[in-house]
Amino acid sequence: MKKPSIFIACAVLCATWVGAELPLRHVTLFNSGVAYFERRGTVTEDEDVSLRFRREQVNDVIKSLIVIDHDGGMVSAVTYDAPDPLERTLRSFAVDLSDQPSFPQLLERLRGTSVRAKISARDYEGRIVGVEQQRRKKNDAEWTVSVLNLHTDQGLRPVPLDEVQELEILDPAIARDFQAALDVLAGQMDQTQRSVRLQFVGKGERNVRVAYMLENPVWKASYRVVIDDNDLLLQGWGHVENMTDDDWDNVNVSLVSGRPISFIQNLYDPIYVQRPEVKMELHEEVAPPEYARDMAPLAMAAPAPRARAPAAPQEAMAVTDFAEQEAVAVGEEAGELFQYVVDEPVSVPRQSSAMLPIVQADVKGEALSIYNESVHGRHPLNGVELENTSGLFLMQGPVTVFEGGIYAGDARLPDTQIGESRLLGYAVDLATEVALDWERAPQEIVQLKVIRGVLHAHREQRETATYRIHSTRDRERALLIEHPVKPGWDLLEPEEEPTRTKDRYRFRLKLGPEESRRFTVTQRRIQEQTVALRSLDSDRIEYYLRQQVIAPRLKEAMEELAARQSALSELRRRREDLEKTIADITKEQERIRQNMSVVQRPSDSFSMWERKLIEQEEELERLNARLREVRKEEAEKRRAMEEWLMQLTIE
Repeated sequence: MKKPSIFIACAVLCATWVGAELPLRHVTLFNSGVAYFERRGTVTEDEDVSLRFRREQVNDVIKSLIVIDHDGGMVSAVTYDAPDPLERTLRSFAVDLSDQPSFPQLLERLRGTSVRAKISARDYEGRIVGVEQQRRKKNDAEWTVSVLNLHTDQGLRPVPLDEVQELEILDPAIARDFQAALDVLAGQMDQTQRSVRLQFVGKGERNVRVAYMLENPVWKASYRVVIDDNDLLLQGWGHVENMTDDDWDNVNVSLVSGRPISFIQNLYDPIYVQRPEVKMELHEEVAPPEYARDMAPLAMAAPAPRARAPAAPQEAMAVTDFAEQEAVAVGEEAGELFQYVVDEPVSVPRQSSAMLPIVQADVKGEALSIYNESVHGRHPLNGVELENTSGLFLMQGPVTVFEGGIYAGDARLPDTQIGESRLLGYAVDLATEVALDWERAPQEIVQLKVIRGVLHAHREQRETATYRIHSTRDRERALLIEHPVKPGWDLLEPEEEPTRTKDRYRFRLKLGPEESRRFTVTQRRIQEQTVALRSLDSDRIEYYLRQQVIAPRLKEAMEELAARQSALSELRRRREDLEKTIADITKEQERIRQNMSVVQRPSDSFSMWERKLIEQEEELERLNARLREVRKEEAEKRRAMEEWLMQLTIE
C-alpha cells in the first residue's frame, strides 16, 4: 500500500535561519588547557546571531560567554538547543513521535484534529474520530483494512486508509507542534553540533562582540641560543594548535604564560530532582484558619534606570568593555600572568599548527662549564649562564644551542622571570676532567656545659670534599661547581659565601689554560646531646672527664659528682645488704614456725626452736633500727645532691 504524504499548514513555519556573521578576530591561548575566542561584527535592528559548537564545547561556552552591544543595543536572550534525551523531548509535543508510530497510530494520536484527506480527485475535510479495523471478504479471500472515520459537515464518513493519497493538518497549533517535533528529529541527525543563538535588540547598525572560553591544547615555547664568545642571541617561538572547527583567518593571537584555574561544570544538561510524592488527605476535615493582618509594608525604592557606557573603539577586549554590561559579580586578580601579543594577524587553518615568533633579543650571559657529580661524575657540562634581559617573561621550554656557527646541543629552560639568571647545560665538556674525593672525620665533643643539673654535650662532625680538576683548554674558562647542601650542616671552607639554590652551593672558579688544581669544600654539623647528671654512672663520668674541652670548674663539679655518686652507691649497697639479711631471717622464722607446729610443746625440739625465734627477733630489731638509719642517711644525701644539681650551672 502506498503511504500517503502529510502536509502541515500553519500560520508560522520554522524556516532555515540566516543571521549576521561574526568573524573570529582574536584568540588568546593559555597554559591551563583553555583558550579565549573573540568574535566581532555588526548587527542591524533586531537581529539574531547563531554560533555552532561541538556538543562537548557547549558547557564551556555557556559558562564563559560574554556578549557586548557597543552602540546602544542589548542582548534580549541567549538560547541553545535542548540537550534532553530525544524520547523525552518528543513526548513533550502535542503529537508524540518518540516511538516511531505507524500511519494508523499517528492518526489515532491526532483524534479530534481537523484534517483534509485527498482521495483521487476529491477532498474530504473533517475532524478525526478514530481509526478502526474492518474485515473484508471477496470470494474465498478475506483481509483486514484500516478505515479513517471523519466527522464532516455531512456527518460521519469512513475513509479507507489505502485510498488516502494526502492528509493535511488544518489546525495551526497542532501543525506547528508537529513541525517542531520533526525539526527535533532532523536536528538529531547531526549529534556533534549544537547551536547557540544570540538575540540582539536595538536600532540601526551596531558593532557587537562575543567572547567565550573553549578547551584548547596548551601552547608551548621553544628557544634558540646563539653563543658568540660571551655575546648571546635569544630567539623564542610559540607553538600553537588550531584544533577548532574554524579557520583562523587574519586573527590577532596572544599567548599567555600562567596557570589560571579552569574547570568544567555541566550547565548544558538538565538536572531533574526526584521529588517525594505527597498524597492528599481526604479523610480529615480542617477548618480554614484565620490569619492576622500584615504589618505596614516597608517602602520599596524604585529601581534606578540602567546606565549605559558610551561605545568603545574596536580594539582588543579590555576590562573596561565589561563595564558596558550590567555588573553581576566583582572580579579580582587570580595570579600573575604574562602575555605575548603577536604583532601581525595570523592565519592558521583548522586542525593545523603554527610557530609564532615571540622573542628576539640580545641577552647577557657567560659561557662556562658546570660540574655536578649527580649529572656526570667525571666531566662537567658545557653551559651558559643566561640572564634574562629580554624584557619578557620566558616560559619553560627546550633550548637549542649553537656555538661557533654549529649545533652545540640541547638544554632545558625553566620558567624565567625578567632579570632572572638561569644555567643551561647542553653538552659534555670533554676538555675538563674532575675527580671527587670524600673524607668524613669521626664525631668529637667540642663543648660541654651544665645548666641546672643537665649536661649539654655539643658534638661536631666534619665532612670534606676535595675536587681535583684538570683542564686541557688553551684558554681561560669559568667552572661552576654545584655542591650538595646538607640540611643542618654549616659551610666552613671556603670562607667566602657562595651563591646557592635550594639544595646546591655554587662555587665559581677560574681555570687557566691547561691548569690543574684542587678545590676543597668542608662542611660541619654540630649536634647537641643532653643528659641529666643524676643518671650518669662512674664510667660515663670518667668519659666526660677525659674530654679536652672540659672546663676546670666543670671538671671539679664532675669529680664532686663522682664522689657524691660513690657515697650514695656505698649507702645503697649497705641498705640492700641490710634488706637482704632481714629478708633471710624473716624467711627462716617462717620455716621454724612450721616445724614448731608439728611437734609437741613440752619437747626439747620445741624449746630449741623457741629460743631460736627469740634470738632472731632481737637480731631483727637491731637490723631494722640500723636499716632506718641507713635509709635516712641515703635520703638526706640524695636530697642534698638533687639540690646541689639544681643549682649547678657552668657554661
